Parts: sequence; structure tokens; C-alpha cells
Amino acid sequence: MDIYHFVDSRDIREHLKQLDYQFTTPETAFLVWYCHTATLDEKIAAWQGIIDTMPNCSMNPRCFELGIPDFHKFLRRYIDLQMRQLQQFKDATGGVYSWKALFARREENVSSAVYTSYCRCLDAAKDWAADDDGCTGFIISKYLIDADEKRRWTDSVRFNRNGQIVNAHCLDTCEEDSNLSMMFTSMWFAFPTPFHAGDIVCDIQDPKRPCVLADLCTWTSENAREELPQSEMPRGAEFYDRIVSLFEAEGDISDMSWSGYAMQESGEGAGIILVDGHGSRGNYLDLEFARKPLSDLYRPLEVVSAFFKERRTGEPVAIDDMLNSYITLIAKGAREQRAII
Repeated sequence: MDIYHFVDSRDIREHLKQLDYQFTTPETAFLVWYCHTATLDEKIAAWQGIIDTMPNCSMNPRCFELGIPDFHKFLRRYIDLQMRQLQQFKDATGGVYSWKALFARREENVSSAVYTSYCRCLDAAKDWAADDDGCTGFIISKYLIDADEKRRWTDSVRFNRNGQIVNAHCLDTCEEDSNLSMMFTSMWFAFPTPFHAGDIVCDIQDPKRPCVLADLCTWTSENAREELPQSEMPRGAEFYDRIVSLFEAEGDISDMSWSGYAMQESGEGAGIILVDGHGSRGNYLDLEFARKPLSDLYRPLEVVSAFFKERRTGEPVAIDDMLNSYITLIAKGAREQRAII
């Protein structure tokens, strides 16, 4: 099995290849689950390949204080859950379907139609997606008629642009299934990455919005000494080791975070802002180096990048030099904008 197929970031993928990184069984299963581009059929085949070819293991209690004593058995149960949820979703009894278009991370209602048939809804969404070059996929949701008021979860299935299922999110019918469906979200892993403080990066699903990387949740004390000035570590570099150890024992997917500086395009807070990839905003596995030249709006990030990189060399940038460079770039962009108008 080619596990690298399931690493969406080309830069992390190539870095892992160069290191000849040896994936554990849980790491491999997690990467398959997290992949944004693989179809559900590909994921199920990969999980079955893990069962057939990789060693069995266990994981300590994490989610709901429930451990995984037999990882192969967990994968078999998870595959079965996915199949049962899809069957449940396609059964239109007592429900109706609608769909939304996907544009990377953005969802958009482009049709108000409601369907009593899963297949008719799927055909309509596929036809629309085929005619829109910017569409990256679509989500079909199922709404139960006369549903219990306590039921706050709407079943949904995400598809790629070709109409192939990527993942399903359906209401679990029992506590055991509910716990099982949460297992992957309760995992945390520290995969090696090629990124350093000051690198201009972007989210693979939003490449038009670059930012300057400032911190990664996977950095240990060794990384911290290389990436950050000692003055910014009042609790010592070893503090990073303690945080990583805590994440390894108790962290979940929301802790696979990063932070950096980005440009706020408009509004009262326009300018350079601190962004945090914690939780739903992003995951460090989604980072890539920004490859396109920075537009005028994002040129000030070059100054922030230089500030971080020169700190790493032991030659900190003077605050007046940094501000003057920033002002120069802002003024240059304003002049060029007026020339266009």
C-alpha cells in the first residue's frame, strides 16, 4: 500500500519520503482517515490492507476513556460502521435530500430543490458540479420528516467533483457506534514536517491566503531552540517536550495545530493579524509552502518572514527597520493600486 497517496500536502509527503519515515499502524490508519482527496472506497481498501499486512497493536484510553486493545478489530468495526451508515443514509424512508456545492472549504447553496430520492439528488448535484470548474465537490444532506426534537444531527455525505463518496457523517444509532465514530478524532500524532519559523505557507484547501508560520504543535525542545529566541521561552525549551508528551497521551485532532501571521484583507482589523490553526480552522497536515508570488496585499508578509528567519540566525531585526520596510511595501501597493485605477 502506498501510504504517501493519503498525505495531501505535497511538501510533507516529500519530506516523509526523504526521511524514509516508518509509519506505525495507528499513524497509517489515521492518515488514511484524514485524507481529503481519497474516496471512501480507497480508504476502506487501505484499512483492509493495514489489517492484512501491518502488525496489530493497541492504544491507551483516550476518547471517552475507551482504549483500543486490538487495532485490527477496531478497523474492522470501523469499516462495518461506515458501510452501515451509508446504507442508512441511502434509505429515504421518512426523509428528504438536498445538496450544497463545495469550493475548497466553503459551502454554498446553489439549489433550493428538495428530493425524496437519494439517487435523484446525487444526479442533480453531479450534473451541476460537472459544469462548474471551480467546484471541488458537494455535500448531500438528509433531513428526517417529523424527526425527534432531540435529534440535532443532520446526516450528510461528502462527495468529490466526480460524485465519488469521500466520507459520511451520520447519526449513530447506539452509544457503541457513537464512541467508535469518534475514535479517529481523538487521536494526535507528531509527523515530521519540513517547515520552519518564518516560512511562508498556506492551507492546501485555501492556497490564495498565505501566512507566515510562527509555531507548530509538534516542536520539541530541540526544535524550539533552533526556531525561537531564548527570550521567548521564559519556561525553558523543555516546556515544549512536556506539551508534546501531553498531546501524545491526551491530545486529539483539534490539538494538531499551528500558528502564524496573515493579512486581514478588509474591515476594522485590516492588516497583519495573528492566526491560530487550532481546531476547525486548520491542521498542520494541511500546510504547504506558498508557491505563487505574493500579491501586493500580501507583500508585508515578506517583512514578517524576514523577521522570523533573521531571529533564527541570531541576528534579530531592529523594530524600526521592520516597520520602515512594512510602510514602504504598503505605500508601494497603494501607489500601484492608484495607477491601475
